[in-house]
Amino acid sequence: MVGFGVLALLEMEGSLPMSRIADSLDVALPNATGIIGRLAERGIVERTHDTTDRRVVLVSLTEAGRRLIGEMEQSRRERMARLIGCMDAEQQERLAASVRDLTEAARIAASEEATA
Repeated sequence: MVGFGVLALLEMEGSLPMSRIADSLDVALPNATGIIGRLAERGIVERTHDTTDRRVVLVSLTEAGRRLIGEMEQSRRERMARLIGCMDAEQQERLAASVRDLTEAARIAASEEATA
């Protein structure tokens, strides 16, 4: 699960320094290094040094990592389609209304955070 969190973070943000990944995961830098090391061994992420500051280690997805995310996303979509397919029309409409409500709440929260 932690590895998935790293992959999702890198997918959304692009290449990130190890310190930022540790902060996002709320773990110590040595723990983040271990997590990234295991992902790198599997060829899912790669580590490089920042060109302007060699002390900074940047982590980015490899092509294999991007493929893995795509496969996971496709699998998630298929599972959701099967679940929604088991609902009747009324249940599907309630779900759609709830998603619209949640989207609106997220928009409001983001707006409030931006003005804070």
